[in-house]
Amino acid sequence: MSSQENYYLHLIIPSDKEDSRLIGRAVYSFCLHLGFDDVQSYQIELATVEVTHNIVGHAYNNCPDCMVELHAQGLDDRIIFTIIDKGKPADLTFPPCCPIDPNDEIDALPESSMGLYIITSVMDTVEYEVYENSNILTMIKYLPKS
Repeated sequence: MSSQENYYLHLIIPSDKEDSRLIGRAVYSFCLHLGFDDVQSYQIELATVEVTHNIVGHAYNNCPDCMVELHAQGLDDRIIFTIIDKGKPADLTFPPCCPIDPNDEIDALPESSMGLYIITSVMDTVEYEVYENSNILTMIKYLPKS
């Protein structure tokens, strides 16, 4: 990507977990286009879909009549994702789940808080704020050095 080029992706979807696949597929393609490999693009897709699922389930309490908005800006060295909703503010005062021990049995893994762990493990920066009745999650992922 040349230094003067910027790429921008903007999606608004209904607050339905099924529709979060639209965000996932768009993010995956966007990441590939900007220079991430298949695995990195999938990880970033997974993190953005997890955010969307958390919004649908927690901020909107599975109400399908609301909206989730995604902005993704591709710059020379990073992608900035901003995900906005108008649901109940998140309680992010607790720490993300501990790293997964590969020796753990599947049944021993926690059933909740894994999403925050995935998101913070994949992204380089994750910030959350509430501004004028909107929840705003900003995530940054730096492009791989070539």
